[in-house]
Amino acid sequence: AVAVAALAAGARLAPPAGLVRSAHGLDGRRLAGEGPWAPSEGALFLELDPARMPAPSAGPALALWQAAQAARPRPAPQPLQLQIIPVPGEVVPCQTRYTVAALPGGARLRLRLNNHGAAAAAGVALTLAAPDARAVLDGAARTLDVAPGAWAEAEWRIRPGASGQWRIDGRSADGAALAPVVFRVEAEVDGEALLARLAPERKRLFTAAEWLRCDGNVVTTCAFTRAATAAGWRLGFDFKTQGNQNWAFPRVPLPADARFDRFDAVLVRARVSAPATVRLFAFEAGGGGNIGYFTRDTAMPSDGAWHWLLVRIPELVHCWAAEADPDGRLDPRAIDRISIGMNSQFSAANAIEFGTAALVRLAD
Repeated sequence: AVAVAALAAGARLAPPAGLVRSAHGLDGRRLAGEGPWAPSEGALFLELDPARMPAPSAGPALALWQAAQAARPRPAPQPLQLQIIPVPGEVVPCQTRYTVAALPGGARLRLRLNNHGAAAAAGVALTLAAPDARAVLDGAARTLDVAPGAWAEAEWRIRPGASGQWRIDGRSADGAALAPVVFRVEAEVDGEALLARLAPERKRLFTAAEWLRCDGNVVTTCAFTRAATAAGWRLGFDFKTQGNQNWAFPRVPLPADARFDRFDAVLVRARVSAPATVRLFAFEAGGGGNIGYFTRDTAMPSDGAWHWLLVRIPELVHCWAAEADPDGRLDPRAIDRISIGMNSQFSAANAIEFGTAALVRLAD
């Protein structure tokens, strides 16, 4: 059994004696001894002894594993496999969905057909099905040829208005059906239209001055700057070097009339200068001030273009690196600070520029 362990900054992993057969860094190097380990990249691979692994506990992962074991008959391996290849800036992969940017000519949905077999596959027919057929702008059907041990790609131009479950089916020339790709698509919200139709009591916009009161919650090596701009305001982060520890989540104190006893979502128009994992955090009052809940997935594209971000507070999950919540659940009424920041592993310098930020109430 192989496991991946992610560690908070400065943390050390000390597993029970005998459980780990070997430990390796992310580059494959073997780590000496039986722990504790604190790899510089913040994560490591562990080869576990199955005989010493603890019994699985209840949870979503166990439920999915049990469902997979119960599936009968099991599908036979196929040499032809379908794989979605996200187009940067147009399709953003998340754990539960693909978020599609609202582009004037539509976004590109790209599929790769992999041939792991020894024979060429000619005339493989592909069909894209959307909840609304009008969302596929250039026809649903594609045909690909792919050589042994190679791959070929097809693209569709799609309009992101049809949020929901999408599916790509494939059929080889001999009539055999390929395992389909089934996935969720979520459209980027039209924030301007949303604000226009909300009654005044259902929205509360931030001023640049209010947002720029944020604290300096950034990694210690980061030079953090903040400033008003012609479009709104900007948070700049100079991390000096690339690396896994480049994080910046400045916390904005919420004014008394901007709290989640009246509102249930955050709406932002922003752009991120360079590639990063962008998340929204909400922090509860109390404890050591770091009881944090965040978006499970990256919240918005980081391609230098303007995007709208809508986050519903009930969808946030507890951050594993934050302080434990004594009652074990998010209390929206206790949130007193929010943050929209980043982990910028691949860029030594980055920035978020804001044009609009608001709290809104969507539920009746």
